[in-house]
Amino acid sequence: VEFFVEAYPGQAFKGKVVYIDPLVNEKTRTVRVRLNVNNKNSRLKPGMFVRATINNPVLKNGNENPLLIPVSAPLLTGRRALVYVQDPEKEGVYEGREVILGPRQGAHYQVKAGLLAGELVVTRGNFKIDSAIQIQARPSMMNPLSVEPSTAETESAPLFFSRLNLLNQSAARLDKAFLSNKRAVFQASLDTFKNNLVSTMPEGLETDEKLSWKELSMLLSGDVVLLSEADDKRETAKLYSEMRSHFQKLRIRFNLPEDPSVKPGSDDLRSLLGTFLNAYIVLQEDLAADQAVEKLKEDLQLVIKTAKETFPELAKTDHELAARLPEELKLAFTQLEQAKTVDEVRTAFFPLTKSLSSAVTTFGVSGTGPVYEQYCSMAFDNTGATWLAAGEEINNPYFGDLMLRCGEVRRQLKNK
Repeated sequence: VEFFVEAYPGQAFKGKVVYIDPLVNEKTRTVRVRLNVNNKNSRLKPGMFVRATINNPVLKNGNENPLLIPVSAPLLTGRRALVYVQDPEKEGVYEGREVILGPRQGAHYQVKAGLLAGELVVTRGNFKIDSAIQIQARPSMMNPLSVEPSTAETESAPLFFSRLNLLNQSAARLDKAFLSNKRAVFQASLDTFKNNLVSTMPEGLETDEKLSWKELSMLLSGDVVLLSEADDKRETAKLYSEMRSHFQKLRIRFNLPEDPSVKPGSDDLRSLLGTFLNAYIVLQEDLAADQAVEKLKEDLQLVIKTAKETFPELAKTDHELAARLPEELKLAFTQLEQAKTVDEVRTAFFPLTKSLSSAVTTFGVSGTGPVYEQYCSMAFDNTGATWLAAGEEINNPYFGDLMLRCGEVRRQLKNK
């Protein structure tokens, strides 16, 4: 505790709390707090009036000082609230932001989620802003978002929609985790959902779709925070019902299936494809690093071996891709084995990529980290070509050091 004494203006004293009286004084409505303070010069005397500040409040989320906003800033709906945040780059422009409030601390509310330190929030006139938004028939605190199916095409924002599909799949898994009635399982699934939500950015969306995403993702982010802090099953069930309602709006808005289809094939097949993919990634990275043909041929042998191990498990599925995939792969392997230069390996690498990409997309994959589909429009005389990678950084296997960073992330096929 740091405190100031009126008898010694400008001088700060420090002490440590050693006792808090468990009883409230009924006349003054105050609680006594005892400090240990170094008073070797006997400057502090009984009865002196002091003003003190506790510098290290006990918080649920650790020892960091809480983020606070004035009580006049939020428009309240229980623990959820809306604040208007100033756009630092556009004068007079404000963005509505849903926040999750913690306990009130005097003239301030603690903010658990939704704001960053340093952002400026409207503290007077927020109702006027909200009213002005309603007049324009825009989503507001009193006039929430109306959900209509978007006309956005997957091709216009492929990375966003691929991550949105992963988010939809994690929402389906979260449903199963909730029904399991096991808190640890549910929390782990909730953490996965949160990570997918954070990684889904609205690149390529038009303004209206982008605004819809921002509002719906804010609601879902708040749901995650509240669910993580839920104290009992009854509160968890109530909050999860709200979250499912919000996610249903997301499904309607972006035309997502309510029940993402289960991938065909077995877990064993997905594991084998993961081993195949890991071997492929080594070949891809060595091509990008301009390794010699001899090293590439070593990589290729492991790719062929792991691919062939998937064939018996592929034969057990009745999917039409399983019937033609082995032949496609064998043809790609023949081209790769006959290649005598690095450029010839690169040419044969693309058919292999297309077949493996189809398999990963159709059957899924396990035993790997994230999987990204990347694209270079300049490959093969500007006809373009894709490849699979383990990270978002571009390492172009078709050009190597000549144009190593040429390309873009097109889709995310698997998260962590």
